Amino acid sequence: MQNLLEFKSELFENLGASYNPNFGSTPVDGYMVSVRPEIRTTLLSIPINEAIQKIIGDYCIELQNENYFLGGWIDKGVCYFDLSFNTQSLPYAIELGILNHQLAIFDVANKVCIDLPKPQTTGTETQKVEYARQQAIKIASILNQ
Repeated sequence: MQNLLEFKSELFENLGASYNPNFGSTPVDGYMVSVRPEIRTTLLSIPINEAIQKIIGDYCIELQNENYFLGGWIDKGVCYFDLSFNTQSLPYAIELGILNHQLAIFDVANKVCIDLPKPQTTGTETQKVEYARQQAIKIASILNQ
């Protein structure tokens, strides 16, 4: 993928895409985790280009890191855009996803979503992190069997 037009084309073709406009790159492996709130737009409301410009503007500093990507996906007529982080570590991706209240992470190589449990909502921050870490270890070991 070379530019935002190709990002948009892939988004509509595959119902999802990731792209770093600063590096002109797309992830080819690892796991994608949404790390910032997404922008939601129905395909008929806010123009897609406006939503893409907003997310790039909001996260232009993060996108200077090659592991961060503009993420987009379409589900039930709604288009979502977010800032996603690519990591090679499955346990870390799961832990980060849980801590960021994500429903799933995306396995780039296998093109599948991995559902996540809900985060712990009570206790100290340390306990919440430890819960997420233990869940990550458990899920990763099941997936790696």
